[in-house]
Amino acid sequence: MRPGPDRGLDAEEKATIERLRSIGYVGGSVAQSRHGVTVGADLDAGGNELNFYTSGHAAEAFLMDMRGEVLHRWSRPFADVWPDSPDADKLGATWWRRARLLDDGDLLVVFEGLGVARIDRDSKLVWAVANSAHHDLAVLENGDVYVLTRAVRKDLPSFPGALVLEDALSILGPNGEEKRRISLVGALARSPFVSFMEDRKKRAGDVFHTNTVHVLDGSLADRLPAFCRGCVLTSMNGLGVIAVLDPDREEITWARKGPPTGQHDPRLLANGHLLYFDNREGSGASVVREIDPRTDDEVWTYAGTPGAPFYSRFCGAAQHLENGHTLITESDAGRAFEVDASGRTVWEFYNPHRAGNDGEYIATISEMQRISRKTVSGWLPR
Repeated sequence: MRPGPDRGLDAEEKATIERLRSIGYVGGSVAQSRHGVTVGADLDAGGNELNFYTSGHAAEAFLMDMRGEVLHRWSRPFADVWPDSPDADKLGATWWRRARLLDDGDLLVVFEGLGVARIDRDSKLVWAVANSAHHDLAVLENGDVYVLTRAVRKDLPSFPGALVLEDALSILGPNGEEKRRISLVGALARSPFVSFMEDRKKRAGDVFHTNTVHVLDGSLADRLPAFCRGCVLTSMNGLGVIAVLDPDREEITWARKGPPTGQHDPRLLANGHLLYFDNREGSGASVVREIDPRTDDEVWTYAGTPGAPFYSRFCGAAQHLENGHTLITESDAGRAFEVDASGRTVWEFYNPHRAGNDGEYIATISEMQRISRKTVSGWLPR
């Protein structure tokens, strides 16, 4: 499926649409000779924690232990999923922008801007939908899949006459069939936060660049009513906005604008704070921030050290761990590292895979996720 208003457009507009549809991420952009894993002496590397990540060198994902030993690998190239697709040469076809590991060992994977697929633990295709999926997805307890999708539009009242990518939250059933599609442009336009896109109305193209789907469990709704069960925490990167979407009302019910620049991956923590990766695009130095959404106060920041800064112009993620540490994905550098509350690095991993025509770049890691071994014990051999 390649949605978009192709009819009635001139040659230049059609060329613009094709460029919009070709948006993707390179599999690597930073030269790096380091690889492997470093474990701090005070960190238990033989415990029950595992790491799951995708790599920009190919449509593959890996499950490894804390020492870097690969325990399982998944692989399914785009051409095997959609053999007759005209999009095989797009950037988004080369690797998985996002993957979610299910309890049975299956994966849900996003080919950036092209579609979403489910493969089993043996990398066999279960289903696939070419729905212009991008950036992120989440799986609900009932098996439904929430995934970001987009379509090229020229008839949006919020952007009159402009060709834009309209971001949406698509709700898929367990077999991939689309149940609903909620326009995020419409959800923001209907909300009290409509002014947050005023300065973008003269823009065209990928205006919102939404990049996050985290479904809230409602455990903090007594303190934060907008963060209700079933609502979706998201990040509108192009607007500098972190927001909550209520799918039932199809409306943005809470939003915060700035100061992040190109932020990714906001998450609601058990203490009621928000943690997110602030790319600070163009600055040469990224930051992970923890803020109180009720007061906008910044309660914790990690910005590296003068001798060891970190920076990812694209992607990036931060996960708060049960031990109180934070796992940070420095995507462009193909690096993931764990810091304690004081900012001391206790674990570090560099992707061993390479990308680029001659393998000159370290392969991107869009997100590393720390998971418990018990969540895979039903299918992963010991």
